[in-house]
Amino acid sequence: MKRYLLVFFAASSLLAEELTFVCDYEISYKNFAPTKTHIYFPGGQKIDFEEYDINNLCDQKRWEYASRNKGNMPDDSYCKEKEQRTIVVNPNSNEFVINSKEYEVKNTRKNRKCFKVSNGGLCEFYVNFVKWNDDELKISVQTRYQPEWCPIDMNLGKAFEIEDEEYKKQILSSCENFDTEGILAGVQTFDGDSTSISINRSTLKYTQDVMYRKINVENGEPKIRYTRGKSFARLMFGIGDAEETGSCRVYKKQF
Repeated sequence: MKRYLLVFFAASSLLAEELTFVCDYEISYKNFAPTKTHIYFPGGQKIDFEEYDINNLCDQKRWEYASRNKGNMPDDSYCKEKEQRTIVVNPNSNEFVINSKEYEVKNTRKNRKCFKVSNGGLCEFYVNFVKWNDDELKISVQTRYQPEWCPIDMNLGKAFEIEDEEYKKQILSSCENFDTEGILAGVQTFDGDSTSISINRSTLKYTQDVMYRKINVENGEPKIRYTRGKSFARLMFGIGDAEETGSCRVYKKQF
């Protein structure tokens, strides 16, 4: 019979065990795209989202509430929702589980899937990893894109070693999706879906950054569908204002 024991995550001896994290947190609808382009107030007044600077699902929900409540606008807490993730990891395994879905630590860049577009080729690949250090546990699940001309044996470390500055900038920007200008520019050209999770080992604070962005090809042209990410909540200079955080409980598996 399997049993689970509540444990203190900071103990280094735990890193040889399978650990289950149950994390409660809040998501923000500021990080979601609107699902409409306009709404109507009673009496027929049209609220065009572009005209009224309604940029995310939180804005949309607050304006919809106002349309039903004589123009009264709710505060930002109206745009929060509680969620829970259960994460299972083992430092001795290349597999991990998020909400019952199994993942494998991998980088499929060398087996990337490429499709033709009008100006060349675009490739899709997957990068999943789990990293432990003295301070935190990091988990990332990513779908990434890059032009077909990008070297399949390239990585961020090798890119920084390139001596030709123009070629280095091109590789960093297009192949590694690295912001070479050093500014918070929001979504980069070849971003894809990503879920990044961090759990602080001392406090068990949970932080996540989730983006839904898929690139498909239609009639030889890349079509991007972007529905979730901090850029929908960004302030000036692209800084997101809707962190998604919470706290975790950790359990060690007993046999």
